[in-house]
Amino acid sequence: MVVVLLSIAAIVWFTKASVGSSTDGNTAYQEIGDAKIAVLPFENKTDDPSFETLGIMAADWIIQGLVYLGNVQIVSHTNIQDHIQYLDQDDLHNEFAARTGAEKIVRGNYYLDGGYIFVESEVIDLRSGKIEWVMPVIKGAIENPDELIGQLQQKFATAFTASGHYFSPGVAQSPPTYGAYQLYQQGTNLYGANFTKSIELFNQAIQKDKRFFMPYLFVTGAHFMNGEKAKADSVFNLIKTHINIDYLPPTQKQWYWHWRAILNKDLPTAFENILLNLEVDPKQLMTNLEAGIMANDLNRPAEAVRIFNFIEPEHVNSSTELSTWWHRHYAHNLYRLGRFKEAESILAYIPKHLRRHWNYYERMAELLIAQAQEERLEQLVQDLLQNSGSLTDHLSTILFIAERYGVQQQTDKQIEWANRGLEWITQQPQTMDINSYFPGTLYYIAGDYQQALPWLQKAIGEDLNWLQISKGEPGWLQLSSLGSCYLALGDLEHAQQTLVRMQEWYERSQDAGYLIAQAHFYAQQGNKDQAVAKIKAAFQKAHPYTPRAYENDFLLLPLKDYPPFESFVRARG
Repeated sequence: MVVVLLSIAAIVWFTKASVGSSTDGNTAYQEIGDAKIAVLPFENKTDDPSFETLGIMAADWIIQGLVYLGNVQIVSHTNIQDHIQYLDQDDLHNEFAARTGAEKIVRGNYYLDGGYIFVESEVIDLRSGKIEWVMPVIKGAIENPDELIGQLQQKFATAFTASGHYFSPGVAQSPPTYGAYQLYQQGTNLYGANFTKSIELFNQAIQKDKRFFMPYLFVTGAHFMNGEKAKADSVFNLIKTHINIDYLPPTQKQWYWHWRAILNKDLPTAFENILLNLEVDPKQLMTNLEAGIMANDLNRPAEAVRIFNFIEPEHVNSSTELSTWWHRHYAHNLYRLGRFKEAESILAYIPKHLRRHWNYYERMAELLIAQAQEERLEQLVQDLLQNSGSLTDHLSTILFIAERYGVQQQTDKQIEWANRGLEWITQQPQTMDINSYFPGTLYYIAGDYQQALPWLQKAIGEDLNWLQISKGEPGWLQLSSLGSCYLALGDLEHAQQTLVRMQEWYERSQDAGYLIAQAHFYAQQGNKDQAVAKIKAAFQKAHPYTPRAYENDFLLLPLKDYPPFESFVRARG
């Protein structure tokens, strides 16, 4: 996740090899100094697979050392890892350069001789393929590979030193232990594909070396994305005990402040910090995705699209579900700007086996509904129902379609799709697997409140895995639908009791969703001022702007055309 992009101001320790012209050293330095450099993983020539990770660690740690200089342009380590397979030695300047923005590369290898590891490295111009500089060979003891990495980092940082910049040799000589880095690398390889296993590996890396910052950051993110905020808070707090934040490279500091702001539910500050890292390497997928999500969450669709535009869609490695978050957010923000065809083209890049209700079908559904393309919507739903997704995935999209027609005040279509969802439920052999929230909400949307009530009463306390709500906890959506149903039936006593439960659970959990649930209640009750006040409070407590939130929220329909509400939901920036 860490990204670095810095500009070379002086090269004082390189030895000149082959510049390919009669230019003097200063001119050669100028040519390198203006370029964006990618430090590739060094090649393992030891014939020992246990040293395979050493080359990745060497490149990563050289990059992190260069961060301290503050004015070296360099492609981030993860950006290189994502696209290194495109670096064809016979045609260096094409695909890899386009995907990363690199103009020159640092390439190296390492081998064993007499109980020592020897490291060779050079700078190559991607356009010409010529070697421009060769670094002196660096030697380290075979039993202390992490010390060799520290020496390598310090030598490169010294070589690229710019006047007026501070570089701490102590930090340079303190990489993590090699074993800790190996575990960290294994964890990053699984991040997004298997959060549980990656958490286990990151925790093992921390146990091996408590001074190693990045595993803390990754395990915090993995817990957070797994809906385990308490665990994320707990891990993040360990950083204060074991890590000196002042000694971190600038980009790692920005990630630290970014995650601290997220855990403190301060989205504007989180966005400010991730934007600083975006400036460093806008093509690095995780940083680009995080910045785009932040812009989306803060209701800034134009800003989100500007961020996503830094990466060509064909350059996104769509091998994991995590990478499809990029397509989902990009397409939804294009949709919000009315750029429907562009949004469809982005969604087309998601491989069929990774198309889920949240990243493809619902995004396509909102596009087709907005364009009144009902035939294509039918085809989309048929494709969904033949997909191997769960019953919950299928129902989520049908419910989304019914809600979206409701938001557009197309009541006939709203009721039609709600009834279709209910009919589909009756046709399923495993109806016991369906959470009561779905039939209850579909009955509510269809206007059959008497049928909706027992389902919604039963839904309270049921496990909502798709919303990361544990069994026994009355989720805010469940309470919201139940309270709205009581109001629709004129049962004010039970409606008021439900409202009290919403506030109690908000005070207990500080989950801003319970404020939205109260906003639903007040909107249905006709108390528009109180509803808008709750909405604004939820937004301040980091309730994000999503495809089902705020202006897209079916239960906030009574607020439509109410000036304070319309002013609030209007896109910012």
